[in-house]
Amino acid sequence: MEAMPTTRAEREAYAEAGYLVRERVFSASELEGLIADLEDVCGRVREEGARLSADFRSGGGNAAPHLPELGVQAIWESDLEVVKLIEPVMHFSERLQALWEHPVLVELARIAVGAGEVGPATDKFNTKRRRSGSRFPWHQDYLYWYPFLRQQARDLCTVMIFLDDATEANGAMVVVPGTQTGPLPRRRDAEVVIQRLEIDESRLDTSQETVVEVGAGGVLVFGSLLLHRSGPNTTDADRRALLLTYQPAGRPRIDSEAYKAAIDAERWFDELP
Repeated sequence: MEAMPTTRAEREAYAEAGYLVRERVFSASELEGLIADLEDVCGRVREEGARLSADFRSGGGNAAPHLPELGVQAIWESDLEVVKLIEPVMHFSERLQALWEHPVLVELARIAVGAGEVGPATDKFNTKRRRSGSRFPWHQDYLYWYPFLRQQARDLCTVMIFLDDATEANGAMVVVPGTQTGPLPRRRDAEVVIQRLEIDESRLDTSQETVVEVGAGGVLVFGSLLLHRSGPNTTDADRRALLLTYQPAGRPRIDSEAYKAAIDAERWFDELP
């Protein structure tokens, strides 16, 4: 498949708003194959989680362990039945791995990153299951990647492939266009280190927030500085998405263990704006 080149209008829209939607990138049959692979991975995560449940059971909340046998970090509800996130996930099948070279995704990533060649940084499968998907607060991805990447975190973009229709009712992305110019005020007084990377919502102007509804098979590309959130899934259908994060070619992937070590070290904290 050849990519339809981005138009001047699309490039200008991305530069102004910080995000871009391309509908109908994947056909129904292509989505069927991707969904089959990803739900199979969810089954494997549930099985491995059950095997290790004595160590990772979280007592009514969420569990977020590293599963070394599968090479992933996973988040599930405590009954192990609802897998909410798997990172990374592309290595589980050739069909998934091939997406990194998909011409449409690469073209969009090149525009967003501003580089002639791009490569993988990280990837994940995110689910908002029917009647169980939760809200995710306002944030910038940049702040979460900064401890590991420092200023290079600015260079990342995420291409989000929607496997189901994303609507306001089932937890579509909500963005504030134009917020991609720099880091926003964050929480500085949180006792938990990772919470210091969260946006200080009391200092935000979200009056221009926009719900980005995208049909199944469509994609959304956005940079690491765009302010965004998502709501809960209040419907009887899943809202599943595959997220591929690109960076300039030649850089190493984000390693989850190295990332955790960077968070724990806290050396980065005073460098943040």
